Amino acid sequence: MKRWGLFLIGVGCLGLVGVSKAQSTEQTESAQQVIVRYKSGTRDFGSVVAATAIGARIVGALDKTKAQIIAVPFTMNAERVAAYYRSLPDVLYAEPDYAVELLDSPGVSVSDPDESQQQHLSQIHAPQAWQTTFGSPSVRVAVVDTGVDLSHPDLIDNITQGRNIADPSTEPTDAMGHGTHCAGIIAAKVGNATGGAGVAGNVRIMPVRVFDSEDKAYVSRVAEGIYWATDNGANIISISLGGVSASNTLEDAVNYAYQHNVLVVAAAGNDGSTSPSYPAAFEHVVSVAACDQNDQRASFSNYGSWVSCAAPGTNILSTWPGNRYVRASGTSMAAPVVSGIAALAWSAMPGATVDQIRSRILDTAVSVNGYVASGRADAFAAVTGGAAPTFTLSFDESPSALAGNSYVKLSGKVGGQLPNSGMTLHLTSSSSKALRIPSQIKLKANQSTFSFYAHTMPVSADASVSVKIEASGISAEKDFTVQGPALRAVRVNRSTARGGTRILLYVYLTGRSDAEVPVEITSNPSGMAQVLGNAAIPKGRVLMAFPVVLNQVASATSVDLQVKVGASAITKTVLILP
Repeated sequence: MKRWGLFLIGVGCLGLVGVSKAQSTEQTESAQQVIVRYKSGTRDFGSVVAATAIGARIVGALDKTKAQIIAVPFTMNAERVAAYYRSLPDVLYAEPDYAVELLDSPGVSVSDPDESQQQHLSQIHAPQAWQTTFGSPSVRVAVVDTGVDLSHPDLIDNITQGRNIADPSTEPTDAMGHGTHCAGIIAAKVGNATGGAGVAGNVRIMPVRVFDSEDKAYVSRVAEGIYWATDNGANIISISLGGVSASNTLEDAVNYAYQHNVLVVAAAGNDGSTSPSYPAAFEHVVSVAACDQNDQRASFSNYGSWVSCAAPGTNILSTWPGNRYVRASGTSMAAPVVSGIAALAWSAMPGATVDQIRSRILDTAVSVNGYVASGRADAFAAVTGGAAPTFTLSFDESPSALAGNSYVKLSGKVGGQLPNSGMTLHLTSSSSKALRIPSQIKLKANQSTFSFYAHTMPVSADASVSVKIEASGISAEKDFTVQGPALRAVRVNRSTARGGTRILLYVYLTGRSDAEVPVEITSNPSGMAQVLGNAAIPKGRVLMAFPVVLNQVASATSVDLQVKVGASAITKTVLILP
């Protein structure tokens, strides 16, 4: 059975990764329609006769190619009907009109996220590209998808006339969310103090809805959407859906767009394999795999030499119907990132051809480890034609052992070229129970060093923790040891006492612990003193007094009392009198 679907892994609320669930789904039933394209010159009467002969009927057509959509009679299936038409001498091709299915994923409302939470923008150097252009309003990007929320405050100013292919009598609104999310990735308004930012926040979004009120779409509708967008002024067509088998109908539409100087960008698919997906694998399509924030291939993403490039596609924050924002993952998210980059490049080169824009994106892509043909698409490099900004990050040779329950300053160096607008460093600690650090620090363009304060937590024993700093796929990491509590001091309330009496031994720790701290107290000579009660310091305390009873002696005797916590030990001497 053929598989078609939208390439969305999942969505979730701000701060949550969406449910990991592949969106290319196995068809549960055969296609109910067949697309038939006749050779030029074939008369309509002949096609009616052909349909009548098997009890089928013509239910629609694609205007550009005059291909007819045939309803499959209940006595046959789509493959048999297609085979029948292929046997006719006047038929160019016939193929099932497979459904494109979208799995539901719930969106959760959040309030006022901002650009700093959209890591993919810094990864592709969008802020640096914005020094040249935010995108031109004359550049139009068609989103062939589930429609778009036409009144979303982050999109409303950038939406141009669209089309509901499924129901031309209604607006291309979005009740499913997928198309709105893709549109926001491309062109959420920049600088409007609302929500986040799109890659090209001043270009126009052309919503082309191919899903009907029952959340279904078909290959024929996707093709019709491509034709409509091409004829109505789109420069770029962004497609985040597809399937595992080639479709002549879709390829005809893609070729039509290419012949009219329109760039088609499509998601490569979420099967985690090298198997081609369509329309992404067609010759005149820029196909896009998904990578993580370190430019590594996302585990779900398709890959291989047939894939043109990669773009961030994990945990991407964007718009959602109802004035909301959600995070989502999938090649569905990576494709509109590249569509936005293409829109910036076209804005900077308004007279360019589709081949020139394609070459600019692929020739300037940042090298990755070979899972795509070119590399990770970069907005700054595509706009300027130069290399993406390069820099290095490193930690200073500071002590790696840190006292628990204290504040310590950590520092490092930045080498190479920083963007003119500066940069945000993202910081992570492998264990917040041992070491807490800020989530990010901002650097200026001419800054060559960085520093931040870390809070070591009270731990009951030495804890290993790593700190990672990262920006735009460049990272550095250092391992630290947060030390458990150690002895700071020991004192006795009486250094001379008679045998049989009790003295107090005060034990001080270097810091508080998150658990009870065992204390070992011994005497030399052995057996000259006994500790009363539990020899441990309770959780959260740094001082404890331990009562110690001295043994009877026949003559004055000097006794060493050793206190040990972990690897640290302190000895106090007491003189016992008879």
